[in-house]
Amino acid sequence: MKYKPSKTFYIFVFSIPSLILLLSIADYCLLLAENKINSIYQKIKSLVEKNSIIFSLCLIVISSSLIYLTYKIICKKYYNLHEKNVILVDYYTVNKQWDKAYEIALQDNSYDYFENINFNRCVYNSGRFGRSFFIYPQLLGSDALFPDKIPAGQIALLSSDFYYELGYVSEALHWAYEAQSSLPYSIRVLERLTLVHLIEGRYDAAKTYIDILKDAYYTNDFVNKYSNYLKDTALISKDPEIQEKRQFMPHNFYTPSLSFQKFILLINVNPNNKRATEYLAMHYLLEHQIGNFIKIYDKLKDIYSDKIPHIYEHAITLYLLKTKNYDFKKYNIGKNSIEQVMDYYKTISQFSKKEAAYEILTKKYAGSYLYYLTYESPLVTKMTLKSRAVE
Repeated sequence: MKYKPSKTFYIFVFSIPSLILLLSIADYCLLLAENKINSIYQKIKSLVEKNSIIFSLCLIVISSSLIYLTYKIICKKYYNLHEKNVILVDYYTVNKQWDKAYEIALQDNSYDYFENINFNRCVYNSGRFGRSFFIYPQLLGSDALFPDKIPAGQIALLSSDFYYELGYVSEALHWAYEAQSSLPYSIRVLERLTLVHLIEGRYDAAKTYIDILKDAYYTNDFVNKYSNYLKDTALISKDPEIQEKRQFMPHNFYTPSLSFQKFILLINVNPNNKRATEYLAMHYLLEHQIGNFIKIYDKLKDIYSDKIPHIYEHAITLYLLKTKNYDFKKYNIGKNSIEQVMDYYKTISQFSKKEAAYEILTKKYAGSYLYYLTYESPLVTKMTLKSRAVE
C-alpha cells in the first residue's frame, strides 16, 4: 500500500518556517529586554551609589514592614496569647515564682481551670490568700481548689504539688506515681518521689530514685543534699520542710471521699496546719456556707492575730447582718468592711434585677467576695466542671 501523509504532517511541515520566524523574533525581543534591563540596572546602580544612605533606609523600612506583616499573619493564625499565659503561669508556679505567676494570671482575659488552680496556690504562697483570692474569677467555685476533682493524667503533677504543700504526703505520693506512669524519667517526678519517701522514712526507696537522678542533668545540688541525708539520717531531723510534713501527714490509709473532708482530716491530724485551715475556710465561702465558716473563725483568728483579711471580714459581716447579730466588735470587723457590705447591697436594692446593677458593681466591687456571691459563683451561674470524653 502506497504511503499517504496525513493532514497533520502537512500542517507540521508548513509551520516550520513560521516557528523559525517566531523563534527569531523571540530571540530578538530577549536581546532588547536584556539591554533594557542592563540599562535600568545601571541607572539604579548609579542612583544607589549617589543616594546609598537613603536607599539603605528604604530597604530597611520595606524589609521590616514585610517581616512585621508576616509575623502578624502567622501570629493571627497560630499564636494564642491565652494558651501562652496558661503555660507561663504553670511554669512560674512550678518554679515558685509566685509574683510572676500572679501577675500573668491577672493579665489573661480568658478563664482557664488550670490557671485558676495555679493562681489559688500562688495567692496562698505569696501571702495574699485572704486579700486577693477573688481577684481572679472563681467561676468553678470550690472545684478549682482541688486539682484532682476530675482524675486525668494532665492533673497528676498539679495534684502532687498541691497535696505536698498541704502536707497530705500519701496523696502527694499517689499522684506522683500517676505522673510517673506517663513521665517515667521526669526530674520533677523523681525528685518528688525521693522527698516523699524520705518523709515517710523509706530510705531504700529514696536511694533508688536518687541513683536515677545522678545520671540526669542539673540535679547535682538535689542529689548531693539528699545523698548526705541517706548517709547520715540525723540530718533529716534538722530539715524544717521534712519535719513539718511529718507532723502534718495522716498515718492511716483512709482517704476521704469528699475533697473538702481532706482538709478536715489534716486539721484533725495537726491543728497547726494553717494551709489546710484556710483552704477549708475558703471552701465554705465558695460554697456559700458562711455558717460553717463562722464555726472555724477562731482558728482563723489564731492565724491572723492582728486583723483578719477583708474577704473574711465581708463574710462575717454578711453572717451578722443575716442573723441580726450586730456584735461587730466581737469579731474585730473593720468599719470599712461593714460600710462596703452595706453599700453593696444598697446599690443592688436600687435596681429591680441584679443584672441591672452589674456595670456599677463591677467597677466598684469586682474581685471581692460580695461580687463572687452575686455574679461569679457556679451556684448562681450553674457553671460546672466536666471531664473530657475519652475516645
